Amino acid sequence: MCIRDRFKDNIYTKTLEGKKTELITHEDFMKGLKELEVKELSKDEEKYLKKMLTVNDDEKEFKISDLVQIFEEYAMSGEEDYERDASLENLDKISMVLLLALFEYMGSENVTLNDIFGKAIYKQPVQIDDDELEIEIINSSDFFEIINTIGIETEESQHDNLKSFLCIDPAYLDKFSVERLNMILKEFDTNKGLSEQARKYYQELIEDDQLKE
Repeated sequence: MCIRDRFKDNIYTKTLEGKKTELITHEDFMKGLKELEVKELSKDEEKYLKKMLTVNDDEKEFKISDLVQIFEEYAMSGEEDYERDASLENLDKISMVLLLALFEYMGSENVTLNDIFGKAIYKQPVQIDDDELEIEIINSSDFFEIINTIGIETEESQHDNLKSFLCIDPAYLDKFSVERLNMILKEFDTNKGLSEQARKYYQELIEDDQLKE
């Protein structure tokens, strides 16, 4: 059963940045998790979830589309393929193509993110409420420089849309969450429709001279 089905009584809609967005409060979501037979979140995981996915600090809300994506890391399944696409709705064509290219490079070379980015990945403590949580980070400049060296290039030195999607927080656009990057790449592995869409974008960008072949 999907997240929308399990939490249908707690989901509501608001308009955020001109878009109707499905939301659920922290309290309702965490309470609902305890009532389900899923992997129990550790204290650090719960705090990290709140830090990464909260869309409104005052209201303390999660976007349903983000939850669909992140819970592929846990025992609860998300949505069907076409529904999971919505969790990546903020990625533009170039971002989708860059991520697909990275995913396919990892598969063809049989390497992991750690193999590719190596010493560029580091751990940094993040203060959340009264606790300090350590997360893996790669600087955006290092990320784009390294993917350039393995043949994944754009006309830009850094792509702003991808930066805003992978950053640990909107206030830190230059710091990417390695965990978030990993989860998005896994989406290409499980969602064939997403990969096919990214390949279509690739052809469109090549034809428009927005991407190097």
